[in-house]
Order: sequence, then C-alpha cells, then structure tokens
Amino acid sequence: MLITTNKKELEILSLLSSKINHLGIILQSKIFEHIGLNWLYSNVNTNVIKKLIWLRLELIDQNIRQNSSIFENDIVNIKIEDDIIFLTCSVYSNYGIDNIINYHDKFDDFNMNIFDDIFPMLSSCINEHINCYI
Repeated sequence: MLITTNKKELEILSLLSSKINHLGIILQSKIFEHIGLNWLYSNVNTNVIKKLIWLRLELIDQNIRQNSSIFENDIVNIKIEDDIIFLTCSVYSNYGIDNIINYHDKFDDFNMNIFDDIFPMLSSCINEHINCYI
C-alpha cells in the first residue's frame, strides 16, 4: 500500500487529527474536574498509509489498584476509504461496552461539528464506566 499524495486526504487527516486531539484534551479536563483521577492520558495516533486516526484515553487511579488502569480505550476511531470518512466512538471496560456513535459521510459532506455532539455523550458514558470503580 502506498502513502497517499492526495492533498485533500492529507488535509482532512490533519484536520480530523486536530479535532480529536482537542476532544481528548477537554475530556481529560472534565474527568479531572468531576472525578479527580490522578492520572489521565489521551493521545492521538495517525497512520497516514492506512488512513486511520484514533484517540486513546487511559485512566489510572493510584489509590484503587496500585497504578493499574481503570480502562484504556481507543474511544474514537476514524478511517478514510475512497472519499468516505468513517467515524466510530465507543467505550469499553469491565462495566461493559457502549457504542456511542457510528457515522460516515463523504469528504465534502462530513459534519465536522459532530465532535461537539460527541463530547457530552462520551463524557457521560466515561463517567458511568469510572463510577463503577470508585
């Protein structure tokens, strides 16, 4: 598989990566604000060759299980195939699995504001998963 030289795809990968990085930052802030976990991590990974982007969130509470993760999830996954962007968002832990959203659309029609819509649903869902441990 060759790396893409399609400027439009590269611009969209960059924009989507920035959007989900921002989502990760505000999720960390809200989780700390409401629950006060000691260690929160989020990172955005991008695979340009496979046209994938994902947001991983890891939550650790040193007081619960000697620094073990409450959960470590790829909570947002994006894949680009042809001219279609696929977005999935889910949270899983010992509490269960919650599929929050499955969305896809063409490049030109993709709703970039969807990340604003995802935030409250994702934040609420993560809080439920965390509350089963605390």
